[in-house]
Amino acid sequence: MKKRIFLTVVLLAVLFTSFAAPTGVDAAVTITEYATPTQNSDPQGITAGPDGNLWFTEYNVNKIGKITPAGTITEYPIPTAASGPLIITAGPDGNLWFTEANVNKVGKITPTGTITEYPIPTAGSHPWGITAGPDGNLWFTEYYNKIGKITPAGTISEYPVPTIAGYPRRITAGPDGNLWFTYHDVNKIGKITPSGTITEYSFLTPTSQLEDITAGPDGNLWFVEDHGNKIGKITPSGAITEYALPSGRYPVGIAAGPDGNLWFTEYFNNIGMITTSGSITEYAIPTVGSSPYGIAAGPDGNLWFSEGIGKIGKVSGYRHLALTVKSNTAGKGGGSVNGDGDIACTGHGSDSSGMSGKCQADFSSGTNVNLYQTPDSDSTWATWSVSGCGTNQNCQVPMTSDQNVTVTYPYTFMAKVNSSQYGCDSLALAYGNAISVDTIYGRAVAFTENFTLSGNKAVTLLGGRDAWYLPLNAWTTLQGILAIQGGSLTLEKLVVK
Repeated sequence: MKKRIFLTVVLLAVLFTSFAAPTGVDAAVTITEYATPTQNSDPQGITAGPDGNLWFTEYNVNKIGKITPAGTITEYPIPTAASGPLIITAGPDGNLWFTEANVNKVGKITPTGTITEYPIPTAGSHPWGITAGPDGNLWFTEYYNKIGKITPAGTISEYPVPTIAGYPRRITAGPDGNLWFTYHDVNKIGKITPSGTITEYSFLTPTSQLEDITAGPDGNLWFVEDHGNKIGKITPSGAITEYALPSGRYPVGIAAGPDGNLWFTEYFNNIGMITTSGSITEYAIPTVGSSPYGIAAGPDGNLWFSEGIGKIGKVSGYRHLALTVKSNTAGKGGGSVNGDGDIACTGHGSDSSGMSGKCQADFSSGTNVNLYQTPDSDSTWATWSVSGCGTNQNCQVPMTSDQNVTVTYPYTFMAKVNSSQYGCDSLALAYGNAISVDTIYGRAVAFTENFTLSGNKAVTLLGGRDAWYLPLNAWTTLQGILAIQGGSLTLEKLVVK
């Protein structure tokens, strides 16, 4: 038994297509399609793997497929012929687990491609959905009225569902520590605890024929109504809300996206997005008659989906980068940041009002944005707010979500006392904080003040320094009176005017 039978017109795919979205959160998405090496493979379930790739089932050709974020596909034959692989999920053991609907088995494939199969005790159970549970096991639906559990070691337990001929379809781990599943032929959502207790929740839309279900970012469960042409939401307490689709194109798969929304496939050639408040946007898939089915969030920040026509699709949204460039001192210090997307942003002082230039841009989801910092002459290397960048001159920002990046330049005082590392913007104040024998560093700037030495201090004043107080081919200027009334002063690169 397969999910449904439709007459599908098969056309050649355009591999790279970009178009503006009609409405929605993102200004546009890009849909890219990759043909499987084996023609007419009919990909079904898809999931993110522990190896940074996407894994999918190929129903028609009895294989498990793997696609890298760059689009390279590898296929692995399943030992049992005509097994009917349907849904696949990442397991708690670092492997991928999948259902074999036609031969009554659950399969396991390692990231290197080794496959093991486990027979289900009940003959003709027709396993369908599968997910990793909160208890460290895998849970799956049996189309003929049971929920199954398989340990990573391969031990299987089965739990009969209360509703006969409801046909459990898809299953997912909920935010409440239970497993939630859909019934295909009755208007119910089921919940099963890790100990096997089942509760059912009914709703009003008749003959809705539920398909996929997933945990949402809002703490609820979200599901699709195939023939009802709706997206549904159920709270952990069982309250159900439904949202009608604008086009009525048979939603089948659903997954939480990296953008905080839910993304779903519509069997008649759309990808849809619904916000947690119920606003829906639909995007046409370039290949006509593509028959999209499963969908999953990838490790690259994109959405990946299967197409029954024999392709894997990728939805790349745009992510927003916003920079804040500033110093750590009011009215002083700063620098600039340049980078990809023609970013050219400068900041002066500690307030955002000191910023100018192009300080924000949109980038395709999953790309890495390269940024470069340049401190002003009165500042040293800035600290990036991006993890791992520290005070590096360069910083790479992964655009898996919207990014707000703060770049903070430390202001370098005009003078620094060597003994205490005390910094200030006055030679006289620096001298006052020096000990009996000390060194004062002066940046290659102009001090407008009178500088009087008194007492018995022996001070060396090293001028012409940069923001790190290292020597420059430049001089420090004192615009004022230099008077020595006591002690001694040794000078280097100081001009008195």
